[in-house]
Amino acid sequence: MGAILASSKEVALWYILVNDAEYRIGCQLPLDIESYLVFLLMRYTRKREMAGSVLSIEFMEALNFRGAERKSALKEVGDTCLLYAGLFPKRAKRLRVPDDYFANMGRGAYRLLSSATGDGFQDVYASLSGDFVFLSRVLAATRTVEKSLQ
Repeated sequence: MGAILASSKEVALWYILVNDAEYRIGCQLPLDIESYLVFLLMRYTRKREMAGSVLSIEFMEALNFRGAERKSALKEVGDTCLLYAGLFPKRAKRLRVPDDYFANMGRGAYRLLSSATGDGFQDVYASLSGDFVFLSRVLAATRTVEKSLQ
C-alpha cells in the first residue's frame, strides 16, 4: 500500500510540474500527451544511463529491428531526444551537432513509431512527432517551474 501511495503522490507532483509549465507558456495539452510527458519524466528521473547513449547509432539500429523490439528502440530514441531537446538544450552544442539535431531525430523516431504501432498509440506518437518542438518548450518550462519552487 505504501508503494502505491508514494507512486500516486509522485505522479501528482509530476502532473503539477507539467501543469505549471503549461500555464507558464500559455497552453493546455491534451490529456494523453500531458500524461505521456508526466510518465516520461518519471521514467527518466530513475534512469542513469541516458547520458552515455549515442542516439544516432541507436536510431540506425532501431531501423534494423522488427516488431516489438523496433517499437521499443524507436520509443527510446524519441523519448531521449525529447528530454534532451527540452531539458538539456545545450547538449547539442557540447556534442557539436546542429541545434535541431534532437528535434529532427526525435520527430523521425516518433513518426516511424506512429506508423509501426497498432496498439492504439498511433495518434499519440503522431502528436509527439508533429508537436515535438512545442513539447520540448513545455519540458523547458518545467525547468523554470522547478527552479521557482526551490
